[in-house]
Parts: sequence; structure tokens; C-alpha cells
Amino acid sequence: MRAPHWILVVPLALAATACDDTRPAPSAPDADPTLSFAEAESGVRVYQFRTAEDPDPEHEARTFCTGAPFSADANVFLKASVYVENLRSSDALVVSERTDPVGTALACAQITNFAFPEGLQQNFYAQFNLPSGSFTALGTCTLISNNVPTGGLVLAGCALKMTDFPAGLVGGAATSLSVFNPFRLPGFSTGSRWTIQMYESTS
Repeated sequence: MRAPHWILVVPLALAATACDDTRPAPSAPDADPTLSFAEAESGVRVYQFRTAEDPDPEHEARTFCTGAPFSADANVFLKASVYVENLRSSDALVVSERTDPVGTALACAQITNFAFPEGLQQNFYAQFNLPSGSFTALGTCTLISNNVPTGGLVLAGCALKMTDFPAGLVGGAATSLSVFNPFRLPGFSTGSRWTIQMYESTS
């Protein structure tokens, strides 16, 4: 059977600062709307955004995924747009998002069981092209459920290690809360909410 064509979307690790915050200005590029938190003293950059599946052909993802260590076994290829969301300050509820995408994402996965059993880990390789630069990561996605809120809809969480990233950084990780709709159930979309946490070089 042909592998379903869908793309992910991933978690919300939220960070907020008080209005009277007196910490140093962020050292990371402030022109990037996905950059939600940065502290010069600690050398941490956190990017948060949503990815949504694009209807475009998947050839770009296939080309990118030739660099995956499991490329010979990859059977799902993903392309998505990156969007920035706005949160309600009182309880962190997502209330809106920018209508224009601020970046793109490419990914591929090795799906070994299209029944999507809970707890199954699957190989995953992704690239996030943001205003601050390109971030590539490798790891696994763990299937959380395959029947919430209805049978056939798949929830998953991804944990990826950064393998390539802009200069001035020494590494980091990306995590997600992803919704997969491999069977094209009406009323549901495929996408993820991602958090990328990077560390700046101390040299």
C-alpha cells in the first residue's frame, strides 16, 4: 500500500516574562517571530511555532530525506508551512495565528505499522527553515493514541536531536505534539506544534 502523505505539527513549551523584566535584551535574532524566549546570560534560544501540511508535491522532502540514515526505508515524506501563534496571557490558550507563513519544514518518517499502535517509536528526520536559519534534526516520534477523539486519528510526540544549525550555536533539541490524519478523516487536519531549544556558544 502507498504510504499516507501527511505532515506533522508539534508541542507547546510556553515561556513568559513579567512586564517589569530587567534582564538583558535577547542575544538571538529578534527579527524571527518564532523566537519566543531568549536570555543572553544563559545562552538559550527557544523557538515555538505550528507546522501545517502543504498541498505541494513532496519532491523537496524526498530530496532532503536522502540525507537521513534510514533513507532507504523512509516511506512518508512531508512538506509544511510554519506559522506563529498568539497565546492568551491569562492561561496560555492559543487564540489566533498569523495568516502568512514565516517559514517551511521538510521531513520524512519510517512507518513500520500502519495500524499506529500506541507506544510505537518511528524514525523521523526534519528540517525547519526559519527566518533565523535552517535547523535539521534526527530522532523518533512515539505514537500516543490512535482513537482520540475518534478512531483513525493519531496523536504523537517527537523528540529530535539537532544535527545541523546556524553558526554561533552548539546544539539543542526539538520536540512536538503532532496530530496525524493518515486516513483523511473529515473535520481534522494534520499538523504539529514544535518547540526548538538551542544553546549558544560560550566562546
